[in-house]
Amino acid sequence: MSDTIKTYLTKIQIGAEQSFKNLSIFPLLSDYFIAFDYQTIDDAVSKDLIEILEIRQKGSTPKHKLINKSDQMILVYESEKTVKSGHQRNIGNTIMIPAKERVVIPKSFIKKNRSSPNINPTRNLENAKTSQDYLEQFARVDSQVGALYAINGKVAGMDCFGKPDILEKVFMKILESYARDAADKFDPKMYLKSAKAEANHFLQMAKGAQVRTKRPVKLGTGCRLESKMCSGYAFAHENNVLRLSVVAKN
Repeated sequence: MSDTIKTYLTKIQIGAEQSFKNLSIFPLLSDYFIAFDYQTIDDAVSKDLIEILEIRQKGSTPKHKLINKSDQMILVYESEKTVKSGHQRNIGNTIMIPAKERVVIPKSFIKKNRSSPNINPTRNLENAKTSQDYLEQFARVDSQVGALYAINGKVAGMDCFGKPDILEKVFMKILESYARDAADKFDPKMYLKSAKAEANHFLQMAKGAQVRTKRPVKLGTGCRLESKMCSGYAFAHENNVLRLSVVAKN
């Protein structure tokens, strides 16, 4: 699995920097090729091709059953919401649901999404409007499979997928989370220079990270990545990397 991830990262090149205020994005470009087809959970939900059920058992944390009604595998990436209710939960690891099958997600893969009682609705609204200004300044480029993000001149993380068309479907959702963080940390008095050197260094640290395989769910293999500078998660199927997410350590 370590060789599979290293092969994937070796093919990645850092594109031209795009910047707005204190957020910089470096497109991650690659000619990486995956022969098989799959779709994201966003596609499946929009086409009513996946059913998400909550299985409640007395005295224990609810499990979740995902039913794939399509003829293709469905990629469910980490942090995806499974229940749109007051008890919303997120999937903590990327998983693949086989075509025409149902999968029960282990409790260890589910994280409860708790809202803070101290959240200020007005501040949230202002932050959302400001982050929208960021979103309008960035665009994908040809052969882009991911992006590396820097806030206030320091790398925050990188997110990649196995195909440019998969990134196209989730890019704005991922960018929005970084834009909100950047908007919250913006200081107009701060002097910012290009983060290109830090971006290159971060990518090298990701390439050299230790890889530890995690227990898979049905299809594919998940791995944890760890180095002194970063930590992350990768998911592969048939020796192909479908998802890789790495964040910087404080």
